[in-house]
Amino acid sequence: MDGESGLKGFINFISERLYLQTEEKELLEFLIKNIYEMIETALHQDIHQPTVIQKFAKTVVTDERLAALYLFSFAELRAVAPGTLTAWKKLLLSELYERTLKYLHDPESLDKYPQVTRAGVFKALHGELPVADIESHLRLMPEDYLMTAYSEEVALHIRLIRSLKDKPFILHHEFNEEGKFHNLTLSCVSGQESFKKLVGALTAKSLNILGAHIYLKKDGYVIVSVQVEESDIATGGNFEIWKEIKFNLAKLFSKETNLKKMMRSRTRYAGEQKGLDKAIVPRVQVEKETTDTFTTIRVEARDHMGMLYKIASVFADFGILIHRAKISTQGDRGIDVFYVSLKDQRVPFNKLMSQFKANMIKILMIERLEDVP
Repeated sequence: MDGESGLKGFINFISERLYLQTEEKELLEFLIKNIYEMIETALHQDIHQPTVIQKFAKTVVTDERLAALYLFSFAELRAVAPGTLTAWKKLLLSELYERTLKYLHDPESLDKYPQVTRAGVFKALHGELPVADIESHLRLMPEDYLMTAYSEEVALHIRLIRSLKDKPFILHHEFNEEGKFHNLTLSCVSGQESFKKLVGALTAKSLNILGAHIYLKKDGYVIVSVQVEESDIATGGNFEIWKEIKFNLAKLFSKETNLKKMMRSRTRYAGEQKGLDKAIVPRVQVEKETTDTFTTIRVEARDHMGMLYKIASVFADFGILIHRAKISTQGDRGIDVFYVSLKDQRVPFNKLMSQFKANMIKILMIERLEDVP
């Protein structure tokens, strides 16, 4: 390479060997420098937030670079190991690609999402509910609700809350054929650690959680939406497993049992404890952005069954409210990213986070789920 070294020398060498034109050489350099950018954004960030799309669009700049990085990301995940490029990851990459492409063509497209969702909600519920009831629901939901939820989801949320009445909870299930995942929506009165209960009930059946959204309604209701990976245990046509989940949730909400007892008697499957001999020290990173509504907490540890249950337990103990959860794995490492807020804003943030980090690492090192406090 005639004395040149590093990335620049490598790119020049490849460009000469392949007779690349200037534009092709620049594209090659862009792909190498941003090899994991799209994967990191799609899998570990909330791509429904305008700031995330805007930042990613500034990186890719053009349609051509976006398309090339999209294909490159697919190839990178596919090359890691069999099964790494799952239907769920394909769905996330595709959604990031489509949202960014729209933004590149029309920067105002991000501002249009809430209006489009809103119109879709009224269309879905036309003739079913009074307009005033729909408006009331939307007013009581979080500010970014119409940005993060689809119109079909919002319509479902309204129906579930109206059907709740004096029931302790309602659990709705549907299977997404394209993404090969189950979507569970839990509606109940807030303040009952509903996310922890749902994660615990799923963990007790050794089900793999892919992501979650938690919507806190201002009138005291909460909607928890969780995506669960299709597996041999939870196939697309197996409805019995969800009846069992609902039954176990009923026992948790009625306090007939508790999560510690449920973990003690949980179903165990061969291979779920693999990798216990591999030491990966847990890491907890906290990013408090002054311009964003939520604090971002990233937790990395050895990937293992029950990791999210342990994390949810610590969040509940510290009064930290989870609004979004992005769950992912890279090899033997689990990487979970949460968008959170504090239940009690009067607590000194830095002091709380210091205690939170120490406790999170301690809990993640516990091997048996029944030993989690």
